[in-house]
Amino acid sequence: MDDPDVLVLGSQSILGTFDEDDLPAEATASLEADVAFLNDPDRDKADRVEGTIGELSPFHDTNGYYAEGIHVSTAVLPRGWRDRLVGWGLVSSAPARPHFLDPHDLAVSKMVRLSEKDRLFVGALIEARMLDVQRLRERAEMLDEKYEKHRIRIHGYLDFYDRGAGRPGVE
Repeated sequence: MDDPDVLVLGSQSILGTFDEDDLPAEATASLEADVAFLNDPDRDKADRVEGTIGELSPFHDTNGYYAEGIHVSTAVLPRGWRDRLVGWGLVSSAPARPHFLDPHDLAVSKMVRLSEKDRLFVGALIEARMLDVQRLRERAEMLDEKYEKHRIRIHGYLDFYDRGAGRPGVE
């Protein structure tokens, strides 16, 4: 690829902030890395990722994991997320310059979707004290107005943690 600025979205983005060995199992369960480019208006680069290292590719067969090429607009993120990106200074990633979402921005994006695996992912990180509930509330307030229903749902979800009830829906 001729664009070194790669953005890791989705749950694997947490690896830009925390070492895999320090994370709860629910935060490292995915075999897929959602990869986008900061400059990919036509989504061509995302398509090339799919063809090269995507699901069922020789890369997937060899390594046991794969990348899904997506567009940055796929994720619903709080305003200002680009200013909070986490960089990766490892030389081994050259010539790529990987960027990762701030963990709180990532968690808000996950809570917008709030699938079962997203709920478990965020809940495990809160319980491990890797996410701050108040900061999550603040980031939820940074979602665009069209996501008001999601914002209300996120606050309701976080209320369980404020009351010390643990993960909502988990016995």
